[in-house]
Amino acid sequence: MTAEPPSALRRDDALAMWHEYVSAHADGRPRDEGPTVERFGDSAALADELLDLVLAGTKRATAGLVSDFVTDGEPLPRIGGHWVVCDSSGRPRCVLRSVEQATRGDAWSDDLEVVFERFSVVWPPEVADPH
Repeated sequence: MTAEPPSALRRDDALAMWHEYVSAHADGRPRDEGPTVERFGDSAALADELLDLVLAGTKRATAGLVSDFVTDGEPLPRIGGHWVVCDSSGRPRCVLRSVEQATRGDAWSDDLEVVFERFSVVWPPEVADPH
């Protein structure tokens, strides 16, 4: 039995959520030109399971292979950067802000680089972390 793949990301909805967040935080600080729009995991079930942990306040860090970022043409996370997380149906559910990260090359082999990222949930208000 194979895992069900997630649906396509609803990028227009994700950008609408992003603009709501930026409008609500118009304090003069520069914002990213546009956030990364992505989901956790590599299957529908895992995407929802990990997102549920984020929304419950349990998950506040993640890791990914540098080679995956390169292959997907995505920039590496940076402190202060944002991303919109979608569920398995592609619906945006929250905006995350990277608050800490480190890169290591020694996790599984000498040539495998991994990015570790710690984040906070900043939008929408009902699931955002307290300041």
